[in-house]
Amino acid sequence: MSASRRDGNELQTKWGGIVMKRSMAWQCALAAAALVVSSVCSAGAATVLNDPCTDLASWQAIWTQTDGSAPTVINICSISSTSTAAAFEAHSTVTTAPARITLSFTHSSFNPSTGSAFDGANVLARRSATGTTQYMFSLSRRDGKIMIKKKSPGGSGACAGSCSIKQTTFAPPVGVPQAVTATVKTEATTCSNGQPKVTLTLKVGSSTTLTVTDCGQIDTSSSAPTCPGASCVPPITAAGQIGITAYGSSYTYDNLLVTDLP
Repeated sequence: MSASRRDGNELQTKWGGIVMKRSMAWQCALAAAALVVSSVCSAGAATVLNDPCTDLASWQAIWTQTDGSAPTVINICSISSTSTAAAFEAHSTVTTAPARITLSFTHSSFNPSTGSAFDGANVLARRSATGTTQYMFSLSRRDGKIMIKKKSPGGSGACAGSCSIKQTTFAPPVGVPQAVTATVKTEATTCSNGQPKVTLTLKVGSSTTLTVTDCGQIDTSSSAPTCPGASCVPPITAAGQIGITAYGSSYTYDNLLVTDLP
């Protein structure tokens, strides 16, 4: 005999005297169709996007491909980019501001054997419709790093295209699935320089985690630059699309789920 009740952000199920606690985010992962907000999720973390990678038609209902040729570069949730010039990019048909992105990610290879340091796989958040503004979570790069980056108009110097605001050395092992969690949230308080405070986290695998507060910095050495100013690119606060990209690499993702942050 079993009985269930919701306690805060947890669903408790009592089965034969044993209480099992399951997070509401876990319950959201049970949503079977894309773009579904379930009753379990509605009280806390609502499902924004759910891509179980079941078939190409379902994939195309969620994603708009903006670069690369389909379906030759995509086989449901296996993505390949043969060179930096033939990158793959797709963005979601829905937008969100505060978000938690989870997926299973497996790095396959870099193609070709030579290329740019930034070759690899990325997940995008708060992407504008034109792609000129976005946060980028780099999950695997040819130079053996993972990064949290941003791209925004008005950047100069190190941020003319996109800039890393947090990074560490980590190369996901080839062929081994890695659990990935990325979050982006605008805080209620502001930074010391008056800019909005956006907190971003990236976890790849079981132990490697990056956390950074974006206060307008354009590199990893500053925290709250003078804004406006040459060393300031304002944090991205507007709601935007989720994206997935590949540059000169092949990888597989699965069970990509985006939920709102309460």
